[in-house]
Amino acid sequence: MILQIIISGITMGCIYAMVGFGFALVFNSSQIMNFAQGEFLMLGAMMHYTGTVVLKLPFIVSLFLSLVTIALVAVLIEALAINPLRKKGASIVMMVCSFISFSIIFKNLAEVIWGKYPLVIQGFFSQEIFNLGNSSIQSQSVAVIGAAVVSMFLLWYFFSKTMFGMALVASAFNPKMAHLCGVNVRGMIITSFILSGASSALAGVVVGPISFVSSFIGFDLGIKGFCAAAIGGMGSPVGAIIGGLLLGLLEAVLGVYISTAYSTIMAFIILLVVLYVRPQGILGVSSR
Repeated sequence: MILQIIISGITMGCIYAMVGFGFALVFNSSQIMNFAQGEFLMLGAMMHYTGTVVLKLPFIVSLFLSLVTIALVAVLIEALAINPLRKKGASIVMMVCSFISFSIIFKNLAEVIWGKYPLVIQGFFSQEIFNLGNSSIQSQSVAVIGAAVVSMFLLWYFFSKTMFGMALVASAFNPKMAHLCGVNVRGMIITSFILSGASSALAGVVVGPISFVSSFIGFDLGIKGFCAAAIGGMGSPVGAIIGGLLLGLLEAVLGVYISTAYSTIMAFIILLVVLYVRPQGILGVSSR
């Protein structure tokens, strides 16, 4: 029973971590909260549904198309809305409002294209269930955790072992100094949006088989991803991963003893407790 709760918590924690990672990337590079991040997840899931169920494409092809499409959507948002607003000297609030507007647009477009009713996506593997003692573990949960671990390892390698990744980190830490050193800061911002879109799209692809897919999942999982990023320390990708796993585990435990119906409320309560103890988040840096 305990093992089953832990696996369930880690599974959902990985989903929150991937969305929170996207929040942290965009905030790191632009100091703006992308409140359309959850809709990237929803659109990724919908695109994967179209690829695998409607078009009958192989899983790998559908996955690739979903990630690329949502990454391009993220770039278009930055190019058509955020960058022009920044050039005109718009406030952070106005740019956040722009993200919220896109979130509403994407949700309504999804309802027009795919309908309001939940959709079902077939799992990556057979619906096999592993029995470990008194605990039952779905093969899909293992797939979600595996996908999250592989993607996070690749991102860690990109940021810490490649020149391009280190340039992105440098531009986020000190844009002016990075520009003086020859780093294309604008290109780094675009790259952050690409990675944030792909990260959330991947979360949508892996969450589809363990949950129903609809136009409404973006809001709920987007909020959880935001809480994960804030708990871990806004602007810290590693913190977002830790925050997502912590949130998923605590939700799973509290869901057993209280109710899963209050999961969103519990997410904010956990966020408030963490921020009360450490206002900058677990791995965040104090602004003082």
